[in-house]
Amino acid sequence: AVSVAEGEHWRFLRGTLSPTFTSGKMREMSPYIHKCMDTLHEILEENIKNNPDGFDVSPLLAGYTLDVICSTGFGMDIDAQRDVNNKFIKYSKEFLEFRGTRNLVFLLYIFFPDFVKFLNVTTNIVSNEAFDFFMTSLSRAFQERRQDSSSHRDLLQLLINAHKGDLGES
Repeated sequence: AVSVAEGEHWRFLRGTLSPTFTSGKMREMSPYIHKCMDTLHEILEENIKNNPDGFDVSPLLAGYTLDVICSTGFGMDIDAQRDVNNKFIKYSKEFLEFRGTRNLVFLLYIFFPDFVKFLNVTTNIVSNEAFDFFMTSLSRAFQERRQDSSSHRDLLQLLINAHKGDLGES
């Protein structure tokens, strides 16, 4: 992780990841964000029509957020807004919900990495099932993207370019 990297490794990570967040790259991501927004708009219209007395918007916004992150970061269309039982939602909640020592160790690792190393604490931040799901999903996306000369310009493509040793424009 960039937050705990040091020296040359930090410089490499920063040099690899920083180009993802330039204003030009962000503008290139706007069609993906707009697609997710259009879906949210459709779902909101349906809910307003079907529930004139009100409805809980929180799950819709969580699905929208996850769709935007997956689309702009990894070129994945997971449709979390329409699929409330989506595994991405289920496993993402593990990262966001307070879960005792898991979250405490995670926060300590982010803010005090040397202290956690000193304590030699080893606990999983998420369940093995969630970890395996995300690793499998990201590995599959990585492999598909490497085989398909995609024009998707996102974090995943930048990582693929770095893996190939090409840190230029994607």
